[in-house]
Amino acid sequence: MTPSHPSGSAVNDRALSRAMFLYGFTMFMLVYMVQPIMPRFVSEFSIAPAVASQALSAATMGMAFCLIPASIYVKRFAPRPLLIGGLLACALLSLAVLLTDDFSGFVLLRLLFGMVLSALPATALGFLSQSVDASRLGRSVGMYIAGNAMGGMSGRLLALGLSEWMDWRQAFAVLGLFALVVVTHVGRVLAGLQQADRHLGSEAVVESTSVWSRLRRLLSDPGLLALFALAFLLSGSIVSVYNYISFRLSAQPYAYDYKALCGIYALYVMGMLGSARAGRMADRFGKGEVLVWLPLVMAVGVWMTLAANAVMIICGMALLTFGFFGAHSVASGWVSARVTDDRALASSLYLTFYYLGASVLGTVAGGVWAAGSWPAVVLMNSAIIAMALLLSLKLKALKTSQAAAVLPES
Repeated sequence: MTPSHPSGSAVNDRALSRAMFLYGFTMFMLVYMVQPIMPRFVSEFSIAPAVASQALSAATMGMAFCLIPASIYVKRFAPRPLLIGGLLACALLSLAVLLTDDFSGFVLLRLLFGMVLSALPATALGFLSQSVDASRLGRSVGMYIAGNAMGGMSGRLLALGLSEWMDWRQAFAVLGLFALVVVTHVGRVLAGLQQADRHLGSEAVVESTSVWSRLRRLLSDPGLLALFALAFLLSGSIVSVYNYISFRLSAQPYAYDYKALCGIYALYVMGMLGSARAGRMADRFGKGEVLVWLPLVMAVGVWMTLAANAVMIICGMALLTFGFFGAHSVASGWVSARVTDDRALASSLYLTFYYLGASVLGTVAGGVWAAGSWPAVVLMNSAIIAMALLLSLKLKALKTSQAAAVLPES
């Protein structure tokens, strides 16, 4: 017998889960579709690689600046119209690239896109938690997160493949049209959840303390600060490497075409394996014990990319990707485990630092690339990963000291 819950039936739960998989897929497809096209921006607009990277950095910066306000204020609105309207706006902003003839206009569209998108992830998770029966919620959330990961990878592959057959603007427009189809499908699924109207109307948000007081309290925790800094460094590292590996491999002596570059971005599958594996190991051995090894895996991977052999470069990228996603999985889970209340705000802070790192360090790496090509990018990432390792050691020591403090005296 199916328990009574807002969506009404197990069938509705499955349909909603599939719809939200597509929703998460589409959001992150639209975010990351620009990354492999950066060399084309350089040649078409006669700009430096660091400027070309703003196509991605503008979106992640828009998300970083708006994540916290969005997480606080989206609760005031009914989630279904917000989910559909937000993704519709993202699709239209992606289609609007057809109207741009200069790079600055394109970057502005990407900034607006990131600002709109910032309200959607928290809304999607909140909607699932209220709409799906508790016995099936884990599966539904897992499908949504899997959609995020698959969308990020597929957006890169699809944009790169389509841009070989048409102008890159037309390729982005095709993906924008796909997003419109998803909006229509998800809208139909959500419209079928009639009973959810009684549960998901506008919600007044009443807090006993001000937002600034809550932020100060979270930022005064040394463990959380270390995790936020770790998010900044980890995302900055992976984005800077993937931003500029296409520049290296599309040039001589490799001269990779789009099919070969698609293989590089398919390495994000290693990220999915890294997340799952690191999570299981953290449950078994402890977060601190596992986290300290993952920056070392990243370091080995990034140094392997210095090899002249293309197979070694790809293996290095695979190791780097595995280590990054494993570390990100452990660190983001640690944030929720460390706070007893205000978990939503703590997670928003973590993601704010995460996207700031992607924006800032991803752009800085462009200047590093211009100054010293790939070896300079590797040195920059070595420094970033070294700082991440120090933070991981601090977190491990902090957890150990806290555990020792509760032991009874002998």
